[in-house]
Amino acid sequence: MLVLLCLIATVLPWTVVEGMRSCWADSRGPGEVCRFGTVVKGGGEMEISYNFTFPFSQICCQALSCTNTKCSFMRVGCHTNGNIVPIQTAPLPWEVPNIEPMMRCYEPPGMGTVFRFSAALVPES
Repeated sequence: MLVLLCLIATVLPWTVVEGMRSCWADSRGPGEVCRFGTVVKGGGEMEISYNFTFPFSQICCQALSCTNTKCSFMRVGCHTNGNIVPIQTAPLPWEVPNIEPMMRCYEPPGMGTVFRFSAALVPES
């Protein structure tokens, strides 16, 4: 029981962001900024990983990353998805406390599409 409590106390702080945020991916890049709606603690040696889904389309996305000196959007690639399988980004720096995760996406071949994203903090690898 003590081992289980220690494990929960160790893992729980790294999964701070919850829920999914729905956004619009325009047909032209880089797309409008979509805010998650919740501030994430971050700091020190932390990273953030974004998960996003979109229906039957191709979208190109950027996700917010923050180092000690600045926050900027990092390209997380263009992806094709046929069955709403979540795409997970590589961990990005998240060294500044109390920042809101954000993404911006666009759908190059079409007229725009809906996408959803969530984010999770992880210790720096």
